[in-house]
Amino acid sequence: VVRQEGEFIGRTGELEALKKALEESRRGEARYVRVLGTSGIGKSALLRRFVEQVDGVVLQGRCYERESVPFKALDSVMDALARHLAELPTEKVDAVLPRDAAALVRMFPVLGRVPAFRSAPIREVKEATELRRRAVQGLRELLGRMGDRAPLVLVIDDAQWGDADSASILQQVLRPPDAPPLLLIAASHRAA
Repeated sequence: VVRQEGEFIGRTGELEALKKALEESRRGEARYVRVLGTSGIGKSALLRRFVEQVDGVVLQGRCYERESVPFKALDSVMDALARHLAELPTEKVDAVLPRDAAALVRMFPVLGRVPAFRSAPIREVKEATELRRRAVQGLRELLGRMGDRAPLVLVIDDAQWGDADSASILQQVLRPPDAPPLLLIAASHRAA
């Protein structure tokens, strides 16, 4: 991908493939696209160009090699989700609020910045595995409700630095049946 005099050159096939995957997600099914390539080939530029054309909600994040945080592949995506929800009117947040919003806040504390999540009723949970199950179900429900209302795209750049916990959560969120209607794009570095 090359920029020349402000124009986006090349990668039209890849851009069309991303657009097609987004259209398919609008038919009610989750779509997952991996963007692979060597460092410097233009993966991030392709994603920027695609995101500029999306008429919907885009939650973007990036993994960092030396970062050590829980759920590091989802961390900045959840930051973007919290910012997005905090900007919405209360009634729109209430319309997408999952039943287990409190469990979701325990897994991703940044969501506590959103008043509706902060004040969500807490259902008693004794086991850590049950808390995680409810949090994942809450994320699945939240993304499903958001995807029902508008095109929804999750972008994770430099996903090669992600972690197994994030991958597990994403697999659970995107598993059929009734996966949220969204497009997940993971861009990763591939050695030359």
